[in-house]
Amino acid sequence: MPRGQLLIWRERILYILAAMAVTYLAILPLGAKSNAAAVPDIFYCATIAWVMRRPESAPVFLVAVASFFIDVVLGRPMGLWSLILVLASEYFRGRETGKGMQMRLWEWLSVSLLFLVMLIVYKFALTIGFAASPSYTALAWHFLLTAIAYPIVVAVLYWGLNIRAPLPADRSRNMGRVT
Repeated sequence: MPRGQLLIWRERILYILAAMAVTYLAILPLGAKSNAAAVPDIFYCATIAWVMRRPESAPVFLVAVASFFIDVVLGRPMGLWSLILVLASEYFRGRETGKGMQMRLWEWLSVSLLFLVMLIVYKFALTIGFAASPSYTALAWHFLLTAIAYPIVVAVLYWGLNIRAPLPADRSRNMGRVT
């Protein structure tokens, strides 16, 4: 197996392990009363940052399987958040992350705004389906904490797991899409 393929599979395994670690942290009993909407969505942050930097190592099917697994474990409506996350990750797949401060701020703003849209769609879908949905206050906290967590997750991926944007010459043609 060529060295490039070995690196891609290593990063795919890292992505799955990161999803499992985030899920494990989400189900830990951290207090007497737990409010799932009042914590940041670390998996969203990691997925979007990963897809923007290494699209070939986080293909669509891997994002879908990992997010569906998290839906099942956390007891969310199965597939709803997974579908929304897959659509969001496809929107950001292969986008340039930029090197300057202005580009990083633009990335952070666009990722945060898309997360806000995702929460609105999620709340609307739960309301239409007459399912119990989190309050607007809880969703606002969830949005705020996720927006704050995104740069931290990007830093952990960059320095901790070495998930960085490849050079333009190294980019894959299909960028993780199934061909």
